Amino acid sequence: MNSVSNYDLGELERTAEGTARSRSHSRPREAPESVKKARARSAKYPDINVFLFAPYLHFETDLRRREMQRALEAMQTAQLTVGDGKQVVCTMTTDNEVLESSPEFALYKAHLHSELHIRRTLDQSFYRTIDTDARDRDQVIYRYEQELSKSKQQEDCLDDVKVLMVDQLWMWTLGDDLVVTSFPQRWRQPPKDPLNVLEGIMEEINSATTESVDNVYDLAILIAGRCFGTFDQSDVRSDGSRFLDMFESSIGKAMDDETHFFAEFDHASRQISGFLSSTLATQSQQMRCSNDLRKAPAHKKAGNERHSHRPSLRSNKHPMAMQTLLDIAEEIELLSDVKDIRDELDMLRLVFEQQTQVVPGVHEAVDTILGHEKESEGKKSKVLNRLGYHERAIDRSVKEIERMDKQAERIYVSIRDLLDLKQKHANAVEASYARIQASETARQGQILMVFTIVTVIFLPLSFIAAFLDLEIAEYPHHQGSQELTLGYALKYTLGIGGGIAALSVILALSANRMQRGVKKLWGHVMGDPDQADDVQQRSEKEGRPVPPSATGKTMEPKMPSDIRSRARRSLRPASLRGAEAAGVEKSPV
Repeated sequence: MNSVSNYDLGELERTAEGTARSRSHSRPREAPESVKKARARSAKYPDINVFLFAPYLHFETDLRRREMQRALEAMQTAQLTVGDGKQVVCTMTTDNEVLESSPEFALYKAHLHSELHIRRTLDQSFYRTIDTDARDRDQVIYRYEQELSKSKQQEDCLDDVKVLMVDQLWMWTLGDDLVVTSFPQRWRQPPKDPLNVLEGIMEEINSATTESVDNVYDLAILIAGRCFGTFDQSDVRSDGSRFLDMFESSIGKAMDDETHFFAEFDHASRQISGFLSSTLATQSQQMRCSNDLRKAPAHKKAGNERHSHRPSLRSNKHPMAMQTLLDIAEEIELLSDVKDIRDELDMLRLVFEQQTQVVPGVHEAVDTILGHEKESEGKKSKVLNRLGYHERAIDRSVKEIERMDKQAERIYVSIRDLLDLKQKHANAVEASYARIQASETARQGQILMVFTIVTVIFLPLSFIAAFLDLEIAEYPHHQGSQELTLGYALKYTLGIGGGIAALSVILALSANRMQRGVKKLWGHVMGDPDQADDVQQRSEKEGRPVPPSATGKTMEPKMPSDIRSRARRSLRPASLRGAEAAGVEKSPV
């Protein structure tokens, strides 16, 4: 929420005990006696009282943010009594002595019975109804400084990791000589803070290099500009980095990671492609070599070529490359980080847009108050120039955020394209592997068929030979010996065993064809159309012509088109044919 409006003195007095005094930090700029005199003077000119309410960006260390959170959450466990007898809930969990001794804790305790506007993190200002503790510790600034501290191996710096905060500036301009401001300070404000808003305002007022502050409106715009410009200062870190520089560094790191992941994908895809090409070439070479071996078993060259591809196949096996294609955990994590960067940039843009909405109201108020006096033209021009400077600074920040958001969007789209490429390439690789596996399965099936045929041939022969080896009295022994003659053994072994083996081989090789024939015959006999359709579908799938008996339709002999046309012409009367030849139309009779 942000606003600029003329403010009545009575409204300020009515809210003095309410919302205005519930700020976490409120300091009048003059003594109470001077304030009373200024109120009396400003009551005579109610049109020149201006109220401004706008957000601005600041920071807090994560350690002190958690201390502030504990001090507030303790209000849910212990009950304390305030001066007027009201019961309130107060937070007392850990480090009670430190919390109780801090002035901030005393301020919160004194204003618990009224509305209390505390400091909010960037995510709390955007997501007002959810718990943002996990999101607060996952800010872009937090991750940037945490990684920087870990890279320098400075564990003490982890307590100084910063998070962005969204503070509020409340300011009243009463009359022509009083400005009342209310804005927060950091939890347990350190004595030397480069981004201390109050000290920065005092330094800028007393600075000899900047323009002097001549009137109350000039001072109000200086205070607002100092608050709005805190985010753009270079004193955040010792290396002179701004907050936006941290965002840009995070985007640059994400861009570098995306380039690295794409290079890994390209390298892995090349390895997998080489492996698949080598495997397919090896299989083709093995098939050619096996055919050559059947024709010329003693051919040495073919044997050497066959063995020369084995080391190539082993050297092109890259299981890690396939794992790189299938593993997308790092890309998903990077995609999540880029999404967080874009979300926070959107939150920052929202804060700056709210500040931009304040500027026209300030311009209108200054123009209204100082525009009617000719002697105040110089004063008005100075105030508006200072206001224009801060407005341009806000516009620069907005444009810089939009530029970084476009960069992050390009990275986001690139990562999604990379994930899509990985998925498509993995599907293609799996299809190639399926083709290789199918080829290997077919080759193994052929080998298994050879062994099956050998087993089918020798199993009945072995059974007959074992049966003839039994000592049976009915066997025709040669001259009283226990041995059988060769002709007798071969007659039964090859006659019975060979016949069974041949029948079994024929059945094994033509089992599918016999099954289709039986189904076809059964469907033709029983009149079942499903059986005939099944035969027709199989025939069409195999590319064979469908027999007429399978479809139940008679085949009509096809006649060439020219013969049919000649037959139709021959059936017409000669008079019609002559008329058509002459171009004369005859009406039907």
